[in-house]
Amino acid sequence: MTRHLIFYFILIFGSGCTSIKKVPFKIKKKNGVLLQCPSALFIRSSVFVLLLLFSSICFGNKIDDLKTPEDVLKFIKRTFDKQDRFQTKPRTPNAIDFKFIKLDLNKDGLTDVLINGTYLYAIIDNGGRNNFEENYIGGRHFNCELLSIDSSGKLPLLIVQKDDDYDNDLGKDIKFNPDTLVNNYGGFIEYNSSPKQIDFNEIKIMTSPCFGTCPTFELTITKNRQAILNAKQYNRLTGIYKSVMDDKIFSDLVGLLSYINIDSLKNNYQIGWTDNPSIDIQILYNGLTKKVHDYGLEGTFGLKRLYEVLYKIKATQDWE
Repeated sequence: MTRHLIFYFILIFGSGCTSIKKVPFKIKKKNGVLLQCPSALFIRSSVFVLLLLFSSICFGNKIDDLKTPEDVLKFIKRTFDKQDRFQTKPRTPNAIDFKFIKLDLNKDGLTDVLINGTYLYAIIDNGGRNNFEENYIGGRHFNCELLSIDSSGKLPLLIVQKDDDYDNDLGKDIKFNPDTLVNNYGGFIEYNSSPKQIDFNEIKIMTSPCFGTCPTFELTITKNRQAILNAKQYNRLTGIYKSVMDDKIFSDLVGLLSYINIDSLKNNYQIGWTDNPSIDIQILYNGLTKKVHDYGLEGTFGLKRLYEVLYKIKATQDWE
C-alpha cells in the first residue's frame, strides 16, 4: 500500500512540478530564459521530503520483516555473507529453547534480533541503510545458553549460562554461575546496577604471542587522550607510533572502564587449554593501580568488550 502511495506522489506531484505548463503561477522571462516560480520549487522540495519519509516507513527495519527461521538464515547470509545454523536443543535443562527472538536490545527504537545459532549472538540495527552489527555472547572458547530475559528495566537483561570449562591441572570440569548481561558500550557486558565514574589516568595493554599469528603489541592511552602504540609482530604497522584519540572514542572507553567495575576484577584469569595468547592490562585510576593477566582473553564479558575496543583503536587510529 505504501509503495503505491509513493508511486502516486511521484506521478502527480513530480510531473506537476517539472512541467512548466502545469505550474499554476505566472512565469517570468528574464534575458530570454523561463524561470520557474519559487512555489513550484518549494512543492518539489516538499515532495522529496515526503518521499524520504514514505521510504523509511515502507522499507524500515529489515529485522521487522523476519517471520520465520528461514527468513533469519537468509538475512544472515545476505547481510554478512556467511552460513549459520540454529541449535537443535538446549544443553542445560533450564535454558530457553528458541531459534530467534526480536527485541530492542539497546532501546534506540530499532528492532534487533537475538539468535541461537552456532553461537549465541545478536544482530544490532545501528540505523541507516544496512548498518547491522554482530554482537556475540558465546564464542569459540565458550558458548552460552539463554536462561531468561528481564525487560522490566531501562535495558533488557539477558541471563545466560556459559558452557563448562576444563581444568587440566585438576582434571575436572569448571562450572560457571549464570551471568546477567546488558547490551551497552557496543557489546554484551555484565550488568552493573550502580556504576561509578572513575578518575581515569592511564591504561596499558600488552599482548603475548600464540601458536600462530596473533598480533603482539603494547598500547598505552593516557588521560589527555594521547595514545602510544608499540607494534611488534603480525600488525598492520611495525614500530612505535603516536596519535590523539577522538573525544567520543575516548569518552566511551572511560565510560566502559567505569561500568565494568574495575575493583571487582580478579588479578588472574585463564582458560583450561594451551597455545592461546594472553593479555596483560594495567589501569591507573582513582589513585590506584589494577593489573590483570588474562590467558585466553576470556576473563569476563566486560574485559572481552574492553579488548575489542582497544584492538579497534589499534586498527583505526591515525598513527604517526
